[in-house]
Amino acid sequence: MVTKPTYEELEQKIKDLEHEAIKNKKTKLSLAENKELFREMFEQSPMGIVLHDPDGKLLKVNKSCLEIFGVIDEKEIKGFDLFNDPNVTEEMKKKLQNGESVRFETAFDFDKTNELQLYKTNKSGILHLDVMIIALQLHNNKSSVGYLVKVQDNTRRKQAEDELRENKERYQALSNASFEAIFITENGICIDANQKATEMLGYELEEIIGTCGTDFIAPECKELVKHNMLSGYEEPYEAIVQRKDGSTFYSEICGKMIEIKGQKFRVAVVHDIDGRKKAEKQLLFREHIIKSSSSSIAACDLDNKMSYVNPTFLKKWGFVDPSEILGRDFWHFWEVKPKLDEVLQALKNKGVWFGELQAIRKDGTFFDVEVSAATVFDSKGNPVALTSTSIDITERKQATDMLGKSEKKYRLLAENATDVILTMDMDLNYTYFSPSVSKLTGFTVEEALALSFKESMTPSSFHDAMKAIDKDLEMHKKGQKRKDRSRTVEIEFNCKDGSKKTTEVEGNFLYDSSGQPEGFIGIVRDITARKIMEKRQLFQKNLVITLNKKSTLEETLTEILLNLFQLDEFDSGGIYLFDEKTGELILILSKGLPQTFVDEAKCFGPDDIRVQMIMKGDPFFLPACECPIPIRKKLEKYGLIALAVFPIKFREKVIGSINLASRTHDAISDYSMNILKSIAEIEIGISISRVKAEEALNKTNENLEKIIKERTAEILEKNIALKVLLDQRGYDKKILDESVISNVEKLIKPNLTRLKKSALSNSQRTILNVLESNLNEITTPLLNNFDSSYMKLTPTEIQVANFIKQGATSKEIAESIGLSQRTVDTHRYKIRQKLKIIGKKINLGTHLSFLS
Repeated sequence: MVTKPTYEELEQKIKDLEHEAIKNKKTKLSLAENKELFREMFEQSPMGIVLHDPDGKLLKVNKSCLEIFGVIDEKEIKGFDLFNDPNVTEEMKKKLQNGESVRFETAFDFDKTNELQLYKTNKSGILHLDVMIIALQLHNNKSSVGYLVKVQDNTRRKQAEDELRENKERYQALSNASFEAIFITENGICIDANQKATEMLGYELEEIIGTCGTDFIAPECKELVKHNMLSGYEEPYEAIVQRKDGSTFYSEICGKMIEIKGQKFRVAVVHDIDGRKKAEKQLLFREHIIKSSSSSIAACDLDNKMSYVNPTFLKKWGFVDPSEILGRDFWHFWEVKPKLDEVLQALKNKGVWFGELQAIRKDGTFFDVEVSAATVFDSKGNPVALTSTSIDITERKQATDMLGKSEKKYRLLAENATDVILTMDMDLNYTYFSPSVSKLTGFTVEEALALSFKESMTPSSFHDAMKAIDKDLEMHKKGQKRKDRSRTVEIEFNCKDGSKKTTEVEGNFLYDSSGQPEGFIGIVRDITARKIMEKRQLFQKNLVITLNKKSTLEETLTEILLNLFQLDEFDSGGIYLFDEKTGELILILSKGLPQTFVDEAKCFGPDDIRVQMIMKGDPFFLPACECPIPIRKKLEKYGLIALAVFPIKFREKVIGSINLASRTHDAISDYSMNILKSIAEIEIGISISRVKAEEALNKTNENLEKIIKERTAEILEKNIALKVLLDQRGYDKKILDESVISNVEKLIKPNLTRLKKSALSNSQRTILNVLESNLNEITTPLLNNFDSSYMKLTPTEIQVANFIKQGATSKEIAESIGLSQRTVDTHRYKIRQKLKIIGKKINLGTHLSFLS
């Protein structure tokens, strides 16, 4: 029997149904809103977007795409087949059908489109397009649901690239057309030069590139040029240059540091001044002549009032005190009425006048003088005074030199316009800032002046600045003034946007007429880039020193990774090396990565997309979302949000890569990027190749040492056997010699003696003498090796004596020569008897060794 639901149960069921209906209604509204949002994004997107169905047929296209292709009527391209697009290759089609995305660039020709009448378009010419086709898939189904095509017009970018290339070619042509030699160096090494440089030095460009900047300088000037290059000196200076053929010439060198993409280079312009130097020598010679003659110089203001005369002028014009002349009318001292208009016109139009005038002395008399008159202008071209020189060229030269020094100072200020000039009073209130303070800190001049000395810099920099000022004030109180010296302090200024700028401030006191300090002046130079470079160089230096100390591949790779993990962005990574035989990229060492990740990524074949990207030889940093799909999925699986890959090169060949990953950063700072670039600059491939070669060499050496030990043991065994054979042969020879000598002495010579005593004819006696002489010649070489005492012993006794000399016992001798021990003892006694040592405490073996 079925139980009927209660009233409460029915009421609860109705409420559930109402709640479900409300929920469904909200879902439909949300879907409608999302659909409308997607439609707005699709229509309003500045990028061309096209949707195709799973078969590649065009479904929808937005306005931007229609504008890009100049489509007049959307109906004309309805049903367009993506897979019939000639720009989509067969390989791309396969990737799309496998659910992969493709990207390519193409030059779209509208004239050809119009010629083939593919569709109506209002455009002509060629557009450079960047096209990306994405295969759309459902999350729970890998089958394709359509294709999304994104089209972007890159024509302007292409045009900009072409213009950049033309500008580069134009710069090259301008550089080669220059009348001065131009050299570009990096860290003192020449990396480029113009055509004039090759003509001036007599070298080919290939011979110049890679040389040191001082290689073309005469020995007496090398230290000067080297100092100026290393210190970044940017003022013109003179040096002697040496050509390829050994000849030399005077030159004026002007260098300037420039920065391109974070790298610092030095551009040096060399001007041949041999002709000018000769002219200067002639001018100095003329000055020497002029100094020996009289001359007069006078000056006046723009109101023609005399403002200066030199002593020679006073003497020639007959005056004693300058006060008699100063303030009087300039033209009063010359009779210029006939030529006054000519002089004034020349000074107005040309600024100079040369001619002869009559001078009027104090006493009213006249004398003829040769006058050079000129208008004096300030740096802005405004007239400030008039001057005249009579006869004395020396004073004119001094005026020219002063003008040259002023021009040099103005040029120095102009070239250092990026530096900030500031002044303060003795209460440390800013009284002046140059306009360049805005570029340095972001503050306007008025805002910078309103800051207090303490507010303008970091606390530590304020402490250092006050310490330097207090020290200089203490020196001043002690009478050690710093008028000709300045102090340089590193100061970190606060910027308007909250950042900090590291600067180098060269400061000094401003003194009043009595020599008391009345304020401060400082020149501020931004050294932020230099400090970053110093940190980078220190990183390089420490890494190079560390790598040189490592002797194994594992130690070297570990040290590289540990150094890179000091950067904030990276917390894990590994180092891959190529197998030369198989071409596979193999993971040699990893740190901070899960073992499952390591197992999946321990080896990649030559056709893998990772290997292809690395083989291009360029470093790259990509957030996980921008990586190719296979790489992106693997990174996301293990929570890695960014990947940095830096190929390792050795002799221009890619031998592996450093792969770094991050779980916290999807962007990389300029500092870290510079550090990573420095890894390539120090060529760690050399260190890795060196360690690999050393390990291989050590293994080879170990094998060789093992072989040498085995061969040495074999040779030693053979030498021992050979020595035994040689010793035995020597012993046998000695026994034979002793036997021969003994037989001659015992058997032959006694008979010869008896024959001599018998009655012999002369011929028989002659034959006997010849026989004795020949016998002596035969035995003499054998007798040289034996003591005369041995001659008394029988052959058996000699044999026993040799055993005794070797330390053998009677028993051992008996067993060796087949005699009884008693017989050997009898021979021992007879030997002692014949050697006349019976009854003496003399060891027989020692005595026999001594006789030998």
